[in-house]
Amino acid sequence: MFSAGLVALGAQISFVPAIAAIPEILTLNDAVALALQNNRNVQNAAAEAEKTDAALAALRTRRYPNLNLRYTGAQQLNALNFEFKRGSLGNLSSGEAIPTTDTTIPTPKQWENQGQAVVAQPLAQLYRLSLEIEQVGLAKTAAEEQYRQARTAVVNEVRKTYFAILESQSALRAVREAMGFYTELERLMADHLRQQAILRADLLEVRSKLARARYDATRTENALTAQKEQLNHLMGRDLATPFSVSPAVEPARPELDLAAAVARARERRPEIREAKLKARQAEYGIRIKRSEYIPDVDLIFSYTRLPEMEIMPKDYAYAGIRVSWEPFDWGRRSQELSERKKTLAQANTAVREAESLVMMEVSQRWRTLRESHQYLDLARLNAEAAQERLRVVMDRYRQQTALTKDLLQTQAQAAEADHQVHQALVACQTAHADFQKALGGE
Repeated sequence: MFSAGLVALGAQISFVPAIAAIPEILTLNDAVALALQNNRNVQNAAAEAEKTDAALAALRTRRYPNLNLRYTGAQQLNALNFEFKRGSLGNLSSGEAIPTTDTTIPTPKQWENQGQAVVAQPLAQLYRLSLEIEQVGLAKTAAEEQYRQARTAVVNEVRKTYFAILESQSALRAVREAMGFYTELERLMADHLRQQAILRADLLEVRSKLARARYDATRTENALTAQKEQLNHLMGRDLATPFSVSPAVEPARPELDLAAAVARARERRPEIREAKLKARQAEYGIRIKRSEYIPDVDLIFSYTRLPEMEIMPKDYAYAGIRVSWEPFDWGRRSQELSERKKTLAQANTAVREAESLVMMEVSQRWRTLRESHQYLDLARLNAEAAQERLRVVMDRYRQQTALTKDLLQTQAQAAEADHQVHQALVACQTAHADFQKALGGE
């Protein structure tokens, strides 16, 4: 009778308790789209690229005429008197002196207003400005590469978190299945212990396995909750938003060989592009510093409104060319130029370092990807073998040639083998996500 009960129980091993309905089924593509739209790191990277647009537009305005207005209002603190000696302004044709006597012209202590407007159009500086605009343009492109890198990193993190949720859900299903099996087995064995058909140690062993399964279920549920909160955080929404993920699908096997993968990564990885852009920025920095040896030349027009005094003109205006040059700087520009050259050398070294790191990462991800597919094949074969062993033990148990302990152990091995298939599938998907990130794609 006890054997018949276990046989009936074995037929229900695959039973999985119903999981509460969840309002949203979140696909991987939806999760990626939400993250790219709402993730805060991606938004900050986009804002950084937009800041360079504003900086570039501001720099371009320096090519246009510069209008400078200046006003001075002041109260005289002491009298300003103009003294003219007799004949200091010359003589008339009649020989009379101008002025005929010593003359003093006083000015009252009053509030004086003076204004000046200067319009300057840079000429020689236009060459340096064009270099600076090109340099900031490269900074803008580098910021866009950083934006691409932020998007790629977020997509990869979303995928890995999504796959971790799949793995935790698979583990939770396996643990709940084991809980159902051990709960029913405990009930049967308690009945047969009262009939003295089994030993008490057998019942205690089953209760121990049930307690372990309950603990594993709690731990897995906590991990699953934390992973869902992490995915909600990456998608930029409330951490408590409920959702469920779609089942795992085996990705296609990689078609690229290692050499083609490395070549594609060197072309597409934003880290390499950014390093090359910084090297070009350093080159422009050298050219900008050399341009400082050229004198500044401006085409200017100035108009000055002078304080109101009887003997002075009211207005003063002129137009011309203004030249500013520092011929001797105690070697300052030379040292700054040397610094820029060292910066360029560092930038070129950074390019080689980025290329080396990318090549190493692509090689590692490519090998891991191949291993993950091989391990998936191995896990499936192990699961098939475990299911076959379970079928044989069940047949032997019906014939009373196998012990209860053997049945429990074989069932646990079969459940573990099935879970390892899900783990291998998730690991394969994670390896694909890492490989796509290594190639520089989203």
